[in-house]
Amino acid sequence: MKRFTSILLVIFSALSSFSQEIHGSVFEDLNQNSLFDPNEEGVENIRVSDGYQIVKTRKNGDYRLTPHPAARFLFVTTPSGYKNSQKHYI
Repeated sequence: MKRFTSILLVIFSALSSFSQEIHGSVFEDLNQNSLFDPNEEGVENIRVSDGYQIVKTRKNGDYRLTPHPAARFLFVTTPSGYKNSQKHYI
């Protein structure tokens, strides 16, 4: 089973205010170290949500989302054939 990791590139304080766009990457974590290494590729069409809206990752695994003011979490879906290598929400 393939492992993937979502790297949520955001300062946690920005999550509490939700006034800024949040961006990050979802990638296949080949060596299971939770780091986006040069030999690893992003995973396309993974859904990222704040519970109010959903965006899909681009071909390179990147996503951008401006969270709803009432949102408290961000999470990613786990596609068939993959397993999270770390928690899938923040």
